[in-house]
Amino acid sequence: LLTEEMALEKVAKLNARLKLFTSPSLTIHGGEGSPRLAWQVEAKSPSLSQPENFKVFVDALTGEVLEWRDQVHYVDVTGSVKGFATPGLAPDQANNPAVLTNLFGARTTIAGVSTTHTNSAGNFTLSNPGSGAVTVGSTLEGQWVKVNNSSGTAMAFSNLVTPPGPVNFVYNPTPAVQQTSQVNGLIHTTIVHDFVKSISATYPGVDIQMPCNVNVAGQANAYYSGNTINFYNAGGGYPNMCYSTVVYHEYGHHIVAVAGTQQGGYGEGMGDVTSILLTGSNQLGLDFAGQGAGPLRNAINTISYPCSLPIHTQGQIMSGSFWNALQALIASEGSVNAMSILRPLWLNSILLNPPYISRAITVDVLTL
Repeated sequence: LLTEEMALEKVAKLNARLKLFTSPSLTIHGGEGSPRLAWQVEAKSPSLSQPENFKVFVDALTGEVLEWRDQVHYVDVTGSVKGFATPGLAPDQANNPAVLTNLFGARTTIAGVSTTHTNSAGNFTLSNPGSGAVTVGSTLEGQWVKVNNSSGTAMAFSNLVTPPGPVNFVYNPTPAVQQTSQVNGLIHTTIVHDFVKSISATYPGVDIQMPCNVNVAGQANAYYSGNTINFYNAGGGYPNMCYSTVVYHEYGHHIVAVAGTQQGGYGEGMGDVTSILLTGSNQLGLDFAGQGAGPLRNAINTISYPCSLPIHTQGQIMSGSFWNALQALIASEGSVNAMSILRPLWLNSILLNPPYISRAITVDVLTL
């Protein structure tokens, strides 16, 4: 007859991760075949992230392990993340109120256990060992963006949940400008990152968690600096600057920067082209100067090369050129094919590092 110590030693040798044991007790194991006298041992791993907990039955006469009975029961936690965000191309203003939107890419966690990001429908499933209540958190950050509220603490949730839930988070349920901007930042930075990757899976420097700083003190401005995109608060008749095409433009500066290409008028223009080829709209910064003001810049314009005007005006040479090329391709190839042709030409031409706006860019695009 095996002793208790011999039974424990047998189990420990078979799984070195098991460190915590109960005192063995004799029982009758009634598994397949005839009943057998066995030592029953409960063996656990101390790890919470990779839990193991077994009832092990060891034949008391032969030492054969008769069964490993798993005591860990997984009850995953499901839920959704939504938020009230600005629809379309206009900013957060009276005639364009925030609407409930599925948040794609939002981070959710069970503290110390698992982390995931929401899918395109705003849903998530968090793996979870056990069935006891757990703390589920949600933040406005994803793989490719982290929203920072320059006027206070960024919105976040932390709820006690009994698995499997569901737990459903809604950001900005009573829409407020400084909260809507945070939701916008997550949505549109994720959209423009994924847009670039859909065109070129190997484009350099975009697979980073981009800091998106919203509600920055001041008004009527947005800027890119040192791998961050930054958007000013509402004020003086100007809307909050964190909305669709403005986000796409500032991220466009990042696309230019990580290619090692100069900014200036070229960077301003290619920022506008980022928005144009993502949205299909010739208008950049609709109502940037207030409700009813129209676009800040337009790809349909009369700016031509050479140009010594300020760099944002020079940039309209680039947006106008790509817009005209797009219209010609739509006429000959149809709208879907036109976009699929022109988008790679735009993105890959940046990698050719033109030092400034010149006719050489035409040659670059034609060569590609």
